[in-house]
Amino acid sequence: MAQLKTLGELKLEEATFTRPMPLLLLTYLSLEGPQHRRHLAELFWQEGNRMKSLSMTLTRLRKGAGNVVEANDKIAWSTAKSDAKMVLESLDKSDWQKAIELYTGAFLEGVVLEDWSSELEDWVYTTREYLAERVQYALLYLAEEAAKRQDFDKTRNLSERAYTLPGLSGTDLAQLKRLYPLLCAGRSLLAPKVRKELDDFGLNTTLTTEEARATFKPASTLKRALPTRGTTFVGRDAELTELATLLSKPSVSLLTLLGPAGVGKTRLALQLAHEQSRLEAFKDGVYFAPLDALNHASQIALSMLTQFGLTQQGNTEPLEQLVTFIAKKHILLVLDNFEHLIQGSNILLGMLSQCPNLKLLITSRERLKLEEEHLYTLEGLAYPTVVSENTSLSEAVQLFRERAQQVKSDFDLEQNLTDVIGICRLVEGLPLGLELSASWVRLMTCHEIIAELEHGLELLATDAQNVPQRHRSLKAAFEQSWKLLSPKEQEVLRKLSVFVGGFRREAASEVAGATIPLLASLVDKSLLRVLQNGRYDRHPLLYQFTREKLKNQPSEETEAKTKYAYFYLELAEQAQPFLQGKEQRFWLHVLSEELNNFRAVFAWLEIADDGMKALKLATLLSTFWLQRGHFHEGREHFLTLLEKTNGNKSIRAKA
Repeated sequence: MAQLKTLGELKLEEATFTRPMPLLLLTYLSLEGPQHRRHLAELFWQEGNRMKSLSMTLTRLRKGAGNVVEANDKIAWSTAKSDAKMVLESLDKSDWQKAIELYTGAFLEGVVLEDWSSELEDWVYTTREYLAERVQYALLYLAEEAAKRQDFDKTRNLSERAYTLPGLSGTDLAQLKRLYPLLCAGRSLLAPKVRKELDDFGLNTTLTTEEARATFKPASTLKRALPTRGTTFVGRDAELTELATLLSKPSVSLLTLLGPAGVGKTRLALQLAHEQSRLEAFKDGVYFAPLDALNHASQIALSMLTQFGLTQQGNTEPLEQLVTFIAKKHILLVLDNFEHLIQGSNILLGMLSQCPNLKLLITSRERLKLEEEHLYTLEGLAYPTVVSENTSLSEAVQLFRERAQQVKSDFDLEQNLTDVIGICRLVEGLPLGLELSASWVRLMTCHEIIAELEHGLELLATDAQNVPQRHRSLKAAFEQSWKLLSPKEQEVLRKLSVFVGGFRREAASEVAGATIPLLASLVDKSLLRVLQNGRYDRHPLLYQFTREKLKNQPSEETEAKTKYAYFYLELAEQAQPFLQGKEQRFWLHVLSEELNNFRAVFAWLEIADDGMKALKLATLLSTFWLQRGHFHEGREHFLTLLEKTNGNKSIRAKA
């Protein structure tokens, strides 16, 4: 397979082909996946016969560079492997060392086309910065690990590379604060330069080598009552152990508990705080500061002062007073619900840089994107899929039983076990979903609850007055996350709701216009999740929520579903020639992954009354159905479609 080099330069290795426009087109296809030809024509050419220009460029690529690109009358795709994609794959697997080895320069460095569109130019620069920022994270992570091992030569080399990394648009305050102690610890000649930049930001910071190295050594409560909840805490033993282990590590000063609305971040963080306090793991105290009522990041420091029992003194800035109070105290501070205050993340860096023994545990639906940040992603509670001997011991079932017995003391789990498992499956172990569902057993059977859940989210609400407002309705919790998205992120998330059973990046790009940075942003905000096989998915209740959002935009829904149908029709068309032969296993696997999406496409084509396209799709999938044991399903599709398209009796008999 041809190797496309895009980092530090743009060239196709072992080839003499050097035309920049075709190679840029190949780069785009290698990163963003198969694309519709019209989209490519409009993106790469501003005038003239753009479709013809695209065809000529694809021809030049094939003639001058060999079999690096494929196309049919609708889509084009790359068969070349790019170094940028390999870097992203390594980063996605947390293979930091391989990623930094592969990163040999800025993405498409020096590539400028006089007539490129603003959209294409924006894609190049955004992708360049995105790659550089992710590689910088890897470098700083490895530098801190080296400092922790007291390997300060390696610390210096890695942190210097992080500071001078090609592709970065600049060094912001958060990065400078992270870099300065690393450079000082490694006795780097760049340390004074970074200190000067910090001075320009108004931070007069000076560290000796010994002081810098001390910040990477193992760091130890003012006794204060933590908030309590009126219900028992259920499960999460493994998570509590893992989080406690992370907090005990000297290299972890900022730990973000990340997850979607309703997954139980607050409850878990509070339970962890109680356990750390009981064990006296932090000799100067464990504190809990709820931030959901704050309207602006400027209120964060003042809110934290209140948690320490302090009031603002005169004209002293709250942050200055806060760091003076904490100083060298060994404290764990839990900041709950930070997602709407992300712009205030630098406040946390200011605290950590001046309070060496402070540890911060943050709960958020969105990662803070700070170099100091260590992430712990929280999923739903474990739940069974079938009744077995240990079913009643699963965490999700236990939580449902306890909350159900609070409102109906004679609730019998054994009699309702099958339906309780069904509820657990529908909410995928989401604690808030389980608690709100269980609250209805006083009025409904579990079987009726399942029927309501399958219909929509309206059931998942409570009128309990001492439950936080954001937890009284799952829909309200999702709505809060929705409001924090940009209009483009909202549009993409709406359109992604057409997918059933997950999707790949290429499909998201074609159907919803989702670029790499956009998908990464939605993953960061806990609204999408990346599976081990590289597919994207989301919680089924969030799927219901976004599907309702799309239904409120009828023209957008029609456009998205039309593109959805075309994409999977083209995928089936692309796979069909390979369903016999040496590539059969691969393509059967590809189609199997998308089976639920193919079923949804058939349903949409039926609604759209496009029987001929549905019949074409059924024909293309016939070999797949036979090979993978879906004969009866395929036959039913054929019979239904032939009837709708007036198929004759001989064709019907063959079906």
